[in-house]
Amino acid sequence: MNYAHSSLSAMAQVEAMHTVLVTTRDLAANSLISEADTKLEARRLERAASFYVRDATRLRGMVVRGAMARGEAITLDTLVASIVVRPGDAVRIIGASRTVAVTVAGEARGAGRIGDRIQVKNLQSGVVLQAVVVEEGVVRVRF
Repeated sequence: MNYAHSSLSAMAQVEAMHTVLVTTRDLAANSLISEADTKLEARRLERAASFYVRDATRLRGMVVRGAMARGEAITLDTLVASIVVRPGDAVRIIGASRTVAVTVAGEARGAGRIGDRIQVKNLQSGVVLQAVVVEEGVVRVRF
């Protein structure tokens, strides 16, 4: 018996598509970015999907490293955390336990990004507390 062997070579190009956040307007370098500056859009991925921002809540307290053009896909390396509270800023101090939440006026004693722990002064009592920055002008303490 005589068996003929043949082979075939083929080239294929695979493109990965995913829904990612893109800018809706031109953004200057070091400008704050918010959900209002973005929209979800299906895009061909140039990099691994984990590099792309797909959830607008990840933009809280972030600025763009360099200028971004309208329609540009937002990736983790295009963003950097911004200082959202500076020494002397008026802040809202939210004190919370499992059952009660109290809000008082305060003053920041340090600078911080979202998630940072800073000192704040309760303007009613004069007590200086350690608090976690939760957004621009808002800190949280646990009791």
